[in-house]
Amino acid sequence: MTQGESGRQMVIDGQQRLATTCILIGAIRDYFELQGDIERANEIKKKYLSERTIRTLTETPHLVLDEVDNEFFISNVLTPINDPRRKAEPKVPSHERIAGAITKAKYLINNIRAISSSPDEILLNWLDYLHDNAKVIIVEVANEANAFTIFEVLNDRGLDLSVSDLLKNYIFSKSQDRISEAKEAWIGLLSHLESVGGDKQVKDFIRHFWSSVYGLTREKDLYDFIKSKIKTKEQAVRFAINLKDKALTYSAFSSSSHEIWRPLGSGAIAALEVMELLGYTDF
Repeated sequence: MTQGESGRQMVIDGQQRLATTCILIGAIRDYFELQGDIERANEIKKKYLSERTIRTLTETPHLVLDEVDNEFFISNVLTPINDPRRKAEPKVPSHERIAGAITKAKYLINNIRAISSSPDEILLNWLDYLHDNAKVIIVEVANEANAFTIFEVLNDRGLDLSVSDLLKNYIFSKSQDRISEAKEAWIGLLSHLESVGGDKQVKDFIRHFWSSVYGLTREKDLYDFIKSKIKTKEQAVRFAINLKDKALTYSAFSSSSHEIWRPLGSGAIAALEVMELLGYTDF
């Protein structure tokens, strides 16, 4: 955790756990709101999810997600259950995962209500447990570069961090005062690749891109090779932008119906359909 530009604490690792916890608390808040217990629902919201600033009376979330997910998260988790924004549709795969978690939390709450004679007490006990017993380990660092160094140390000591996580952290740490550019490029990269796969797709794409420039590179060598070549912030930002730009074409090869092929005409699309039929895969 480090200090962000807005003055809020910025979470470097642990966003998914915090978001999942908020989704569960949001489902409990929704339960009490549907029961007509508006006062308790509002207190849960204020204590755990969001509260109004005194000066502007605008809602300020306690947890803010990244640029891609934050608006969808606010609309479907933080807003009151009858708010029209609750109808926001997923636009990217990460939105679909959030929506899936919301559905599972709602199912869990409904199941408690169906089988228990005192669902209110059970759900309030859950909130007490989260507040009093759940443990959060906070490591505060002066800047993001220090946080990324900690990631590397943890990885060397056996923590299971993915190759794509390590690469992202390294690129961000090298970007220094241009980290916002690197983050924007990385978000663009993910938006292109999420439709065709998860973490493995990101990792494979970066390896394929690197191999196209520097020759065939094995996965186990990728991180070390990139560290040996990307040493300045200019190189890091340029590398991130190149990845974003090439990710669109890379993802398009996974589907003959991708919009990028339309201007090329039916012949190109037919060829891609044949590749799909023959079971073409990336090298």
